[in-house]
Formats: sequence, C-alpha cells, structure tokens
Amino acid sequence: MPRTKKAPPSRPVCPTCAGEGQTEALLIVGRGKNATHLDTWAFCFDCDGTGHTPEGR
Repeated sequence: MPRTKKAPPSRPVCPTCAGEGQTEALLIVGRGKNATHLDTWAFCFDCDGTGHTPEGR
C-alpha cells in the first residue's frame, strides 16, 4: 500500500476574530436621547486582518 503524505499543519486561527479577519463593533453616534447605536464590522488588529495568529505568539 503506498504511503500518503500528511497535510502540513494549518496555521493557528486568531482567537479575537475566529479567523474572519474582522470583529463586530458597536458605534454610538450622538448623545442622550438622540444616541444611535450602529452595529458594524472593524478590522482585526491582533492578526492584521489575515485571520491567523502571527508567528511567535
């Protein structure tokens, strides 16, 4: 039986963004009764948007 090659180990996934490269963010615009909450996405600075942890972490 021929030997099969093992796939190289995958890079670890960033725990902050779960590999998506961006995280959920909540913006509050305005003050008091006029405040508006906006759900949006923000760039993940922990992994520089790659979705993987940098080497050496």
